[in-house]
Parts: sequence; C-alpha cells; structure tokens
Amino acid sequence: MQTVSFLTSFLLAVGLAMDCFVVSIVTGAVTRCLRWRLFLSMAVLFGLFQALMPLLTVLLGSLARTWILTYQHWLALGVLLFLGFRMIRNGMKPDGNDERHINKAVNSSIGTVLLLALATSIDAFSAGLLFLGTPLPDLGGLLLVIGAVSFAFSMIGSLMGVRFGNLCRRFRPEVIGGVILIGIGIKIFCEH
Repeated sequence: MQTVSFLTSFLLAVGLAMDCFVVSIVTGAVTRCLRWRLFLSMAVLFGLFQALMPLLTVLLGSLARTWILTYQHWLALGVLLFLGFRMIRNGMKPDGNDERHINKAVNSSIGTVLLLALATSIDAFSAGLLFLGTPLPDLGGLLLVIGAVSFAFSMIGSLMGVRFGNLCRRFRPEVIGGVILIGIGIKIFCEH
C-alpha cells in the first residue's frame, strides 16, 4: 500500500492553501475592516473543502481520475472567471469605492463563499490521486493537516488583506481582486 508522509502532506497542504490565501487577501482588501464572521466562515469552508476533496477522490477511485483529467480545470476556470468578472463589474460602478457598496459586496451570501471554497479546492480534488491506496487511518491525519493549513492560511490572508486594503484605499480593491481571481482560474487551466 502506498503511504504519504507527514512532511509530504504538509508541503502539499501549503501548495494547495496558496489559492485560499490569495482569495482571502482579496476579501480582506475589499472589506478593509475586520469581519470576523466572514473571515472565520471562509477559513472553515476553505479548510473543510481542501480536506474533503482528496477524500472524495479516494472514495471515487478510478472514476475520479477520469473526471479530473477531463473536466476539473474547466470547472475551476468557469467559477473563477464568473466571480472575477462580477467583482470587476461591481468595482467599476461609480459607487464602487463607496462604503455602502463595499459592505453590500462583503456581506455576500454563503453561496458566494461556497463557490470560492469549491473553486479553490479543485486542485485538492486532483491531489487526492496521490492518496489512492493510502490506508484510511493514515488518510485521516493527512487530511486534517491539509484542512488546518488551509484554515490558517485563509485567516492570515484575510488579516493581511485588511491591512493592504487600508493602505491602498484610493485604488479599487474589487477590480484588483477580480483580476487576481481570473488569474488564478487561468493558472489552474494552463497547468492542466
């Protein structure tokens, strides 16, 4: 049976968490204030999705391998393009830098946070191929590491984003954030 070491799992977790980190920075920059409820919900969902996607791959086995190789990059690209262009459009509105507009954008539905969690965890679904054949007791610990690292990176990114957003108030962080989300989608697409 194949096993994955803790160090390999940690390094993989750091790599997978980078998309969560960037999206959290964007969210923090757009809010420009501490929104603990939003930041915690994002971190929990990002960590949960990052941990559960490889498990889903293991449970689906060879069917997952076929789907991953065929469609996952298209799904990630579509979701991130949709969210990125929506952010750019909202940021370009005349009242785009207005506090009311920012508060409305930030108080977005749980659906938006779920879409971001899904989009940032598509690579974790692919990474699950590394865990095929790993015994379930070992897999639980590895997935816990992935979830915890993603949670931590998301919280740190949100706090850094608030700081960045306050330093760059005159810029339109939603437009910058939209461009970044589109860039992440294109990066995922080009890597596959």
